[in-house]
Amino acid sequence: MDYLKTINSIITILEEAGHIDIAEKISLLEDNASVGSELLMSVTYELLNVIKSNSELNILIGTKVIGLKKYCWSIGLQVK
Repeated sequence: MDYLKTINSIITILEEAGHIDIAEKISLLEDNASVGSELLMSVTYELLNVIKSNSELNILIGTKVIGLKKYCWSIGLQVK
């Protein structure tokens, strides 16, 4: 999985749907991560919380976020 492409795709979807604040928060997490595993865990964790609390966003990005979670688990990063 090209997780960077997936994360950037999610950011674009959020921006186009008018959720600029969430998109900026995810971009900030992406920019501040020092290693790939930190990036994956922090962004995936935040996005999982977003889709749990917002049904509209779950419809828009839920499949991609669950894909990130599955990828994390497949490489030994247990994001809950």
